[in-house]
Amino acid sequence: MLGVKPLALLSLFALSLSCASPPPPKSQPSELLDQRPPPFQTETLSGKAVSSDSFGGHPVVLAFVKTDCAPCERMLEATTAVFHDNERTVAWAIFSPGDDKKVKSFAAKTGLEYPVVIDEQERLKKLFLVSSVPTAVVLDSLGFIRWMSGPEVTANELGQVVAEATKTK
Repeated sequence: MLGVKPLALLSLFALSLSCASPPPPKSQPSELLDQRPPPFQTETLSGKAVSSDSFGGHPVVLAFVKTDCAPCERMLEATTAVFHDNERTVAWAIFSPGDDKKVKSFAAKTGLEYPVVIDEQERLKKLFLVSSVPTAVVLDSLGFIRWMSGPEVTANELGQVVAEATKTK
């Protein structure tokens, strides 16, 4: 009978490990990790002024994308899923410079419910040291950059990162 108890305990331990959430994916390297970006202000596609002040203690996903880009559409789908799953999350879609009509059409087609920005002089892209699109940048609720994605990220992976960013506060 003594041999059964250790086996049962080992089984319970193994089961508890299998139920644990996997760690969030590793960030792409960036000298901005664990730093706050400088304050900035820009304008949305609808003409509304928005700024880094609007993040207000919430985790933030900045999705740097462009039109006519399948990985960018997947990035926006992942961002939208996280935006819907976590009511505290602030999300922005930041498009590379291009035809405003094309961006409006793309935003309408994908049903974006959060601010859409056209980064005309690529000021935000430079500020966040984004070298290619798509890239997602996640800030924690204290305003620190905690994670930068590669070109492919799933809603589950992005959700894990945002959950970690939410724990910061």
